Amino acid sequence: SAPPFSADQYRLVRVLRDLPETQRPHLFIDVGKIDTYFGYISKFHEDLAEQDVENTWNTADGGHDDSYWRVHVGEYLLWYGPILTPPK
Repeated sequence: SAPPFSADQYRLVRVLRDLPETQRPHLFIDVGKIDTYFGYISKFHEDLAEQDVENTWNTADGGHDDSYWRVHVGEYLLWYGPILTPPK
């Protein structure tokens, strides 16, 4: 759940851009089409793309609420699972 952080999002983009490419995290950005913060989140995605910071962008019907996240939690777990699972 991304809160509006317009003042800090530019700083975060610069920090991510300045990391060595091998150390940059791949971000999964998901936002509901009627999310109150859609504009901020969309701009963050655009800024990342302009700075060649890899990210996965997903939009779907819904807003910034529990019902949206409940529908999508399976997608989040599938995406983050391999990253969070320690190697065997």
